[in-house]
Amino acid sequence: MEILTSRGVPAGAVGLTLGHYHRELRDFPRAARFLALGERVLSAPGDAARR
Repeated sequence: MEILTSRGVPAGAVGLTLGHYHRELRDFPRAARFLALGERVLSAPGDAARR
């Protein structure tokens, strides 16, 4: 996450993007699972630097 924020990407944009692609790729279960995992990692409580 630090890499993206250092390049000017807002932290909230990552979660929104993952959610969008997760919904759009519902016909591709492997991709959907991967994106859902990314959403869970971003929404998990804890130190943002570990993500």
